[in-house]
Amino acid sequence: MTPPTPELEAFLRSFYGPLDNAEAIDRFNLEALCALQGQERALAEQLLLDRLAAGVVDTRVPAALAAMGSAAAPPHLHTALDSLPAGAQRVAVAKALAALEPGFASLPVMAEGLEAVDPRGRVDAAFELRHVLSDEADEALIAALADPDEMVRLNAQDSLFEKHGLAELRRPLPSKANVLALALSSSLAAVRGPAIAELRVVLHGLQSGQAREALGLVYPGEADSADR
Repeated sequence: MTPPTPELEAFLRSFYGPLDNAEAIDRFNLEALCALQGQERALAEQLLLDRLAAGVVDTRVPAALAAMGSAAAPPHLHTALDSLPAGAQRVAVAKALAALEPGFASLPVMAEGLEAVDPRGRVDAAFELRHVLSDEADEALIAALADPDEMVRLNAQDSLFEKHGLAELRRPLPSKANVLALALSSSLAAVRGPAIAELRVVLHGLQSGQAREALGLVYPGEADSADR
């Protein structure tokens, strides 16, 4: 019998190992997984599909199937999606389907994830929506800026800033974009409310082609100071 390769052993350790560190909690050994060939690859793929079919809540599983480019996974992922409530696992399955199945519309699932009871599901949805370029995704993220959970709000804000090029305008200081970001991240709804309204104006202006300077996002001379 042929002994397992070091790559298979490394993947199996991550698959069956304890969740005793941040990396183990976040992902399997994807480098080892993606290096597998032939029967070893088929074995690893089947282990992942079996765990998915068992209904185990493990966001690492759909992520690993996507990372290895599993051709067998989409039907199983669709089955899982149909049975999962809104939350982190459903968001992870939708993300995997978007990677493996061209044309899969992940927006409805991601937007639904922002309504999950578990804050982790809402955080994951707010993060993943940065990859969905549409007005509907932006509206869902703007609504999430009023979420009661701070991490959900921060991920929604970061997604909007990254999608629309606002993150890069937070430096150098002083920065009007940074002032807006700080107001959006306030724990006080009375502070966030006007900032959300201002963000809507900014996003509409950027989408209609207005310059950053015209929208008041760049102080006079700010671009020059960024070059120094």
